[in-house]
Amino acid sequence: MYGISLNVACSRSTMVGMYRLAERASQAFANVLIVGESGVGKEHLARQIHRFRDPEEKGFRVYRFYSSQTDLNEIRKLLFRDLYRLNDQGPVTLFLKSVERIGDKAQLQLLELLEEEKIAALLERTPSIRKPRLICSSEGNGEKENGGQGIHPSLAYNLDVIRIEIPPLRERTSEILPLADLFLQEFKVKYRKKLSGFSPAVRNRLVDYPWPGNVRELRNAVEGAVMLAKDDVIQEVSLK
Repeated sequence: MYGISLNVACSRSTMVGMYRLAERASQAFANVLIVGESGVGKEHLARQIHRFRDPEEKGFRVYRFYSSQTDLNEIRKLLFRDLYRLNDQGPVTLFLKSVERIGDKAQLQLLELLEEEKIAALLERTPSIRKPRLICSSEGNGEKENGGQGIHPSLAYNLDVIRIEIPPLRERTSEILPLADLFLQEFKVKYRKKLSGFSPAVRNRLVDYPWPGNVRELRNAVEGAVMLAKDDVIQEVSLK
């Protein structure tokens, strides 16, 4: 761990705590690293950090890294394009997703790109209120261990100024039903279903299930249950 740690698990209410941490992080013009398992809501939290400066999310940019074959020349073009647009619009947040998935060489190239004199000069003459924010995400703890996948230490020092750790959903069982109810409201409107809630049996299943896919899996499970519901109360939910 290299920077200031803001651990979501320390909050009395994790959902509320996440929004409070997002607000705190939004007030500092420092790089943010969000770590946690796949599906815990890292991109959602990154968007929330940005929304405190730009409610309409016009300046939120996402770059997804899927493999060591990532073409950093394209990333270079995107970064410069978005940075130079600062004169024409409000705040910009550059969200680099799953940075640990690219190889060491590419990570060091990314570090060089972030430290380029052209970018530094551009940021220097940019008003603080319009400076772009860099947020990165990583699965696991973000650190490179035993030669495996992770963020190269040199890049980590640059990215990990403020770290927000999001625990998996299985460690946040008190949030499962509130989240399920939230998704239920979303999808019953989307699919025009008149549903009053989940049966007691379904609610117990939701709480007891370990949710390896975290919030993303819960959302998908509720959507499927809403689509297939035949009564005004959801009686079944498909879980692995």
